[in-house]
Amino acid sequence: MMTKTTIHFAAISLAATLALSGAERRSWLHTISIQHISEQPDGTVTQNLSLDGQGRVEDHWWQTELDGVLYIDTEPWRGEPLLNYLRRMVFWADVTIEPADLAVLSLL
Repeated sequence: MMTKTTIHFAAISLAATLALSGAERRSWLHTISIQHISEQPDGTVTQNLSLDGQGRVEDHWWQTELDGVLYIDTEPWRGEPLLNYLRRMVFWADVTIEPADLAVLSLL
């Protein structure tokens, strides 16, 4: 008799991760990105984009709202530019953006 074996794979990505905190993090990010996320519930994961002045994609990321923090993960080479862009766009909003000491784990 043959038995069926299931193999699970996991990969840890080198994605850059950012943490957005503050009471206005969702409404603020909603105003500078393409997704309607101002009321994104806790535990929700979605993709988002920022566009340049001509409407071309500048950055793509996955975002997760978890326990009052919005986590962003993006391509490793876009982490620093995205962090700098987001910080420049804060102005007076109640938002703090910091690099997150996290890794992205993908289960296949």
